[in-house]
Amino acid sequence: MTPALAATIALVVILAGYTLFCLVSPFGMCPRCHGTGRRRRLLGERPCTWCSSTGSRMRPGARLVAAGIRMHRAARTAQERREVPR
Repeated sequence: MTPALAATIALVVILAGYTLFCLVSPFGMCPRCHGTGRRRRLLGERPCTWCSSTGSRMRPGARLVAAGIRMHRAARTAQERREVPR
């Protein structure tokens, strides 16, 4: 097996695994507040603006998967509208 083929196979396996991971667990811990929903400041705590005080954010891969699903549904709906006999 050539190194290029091995690298391509490894990349496909890693991307497939990440896509599956994003489907199973689309939300991850907010990196800014570490999942607490609050940010520590000099004079106390404030709500985290990155995650809107939820403590979780949508993973970048999950955003791509969701966008792909929306595009597929929109195309399928448009195709079904064209196939309806009048």
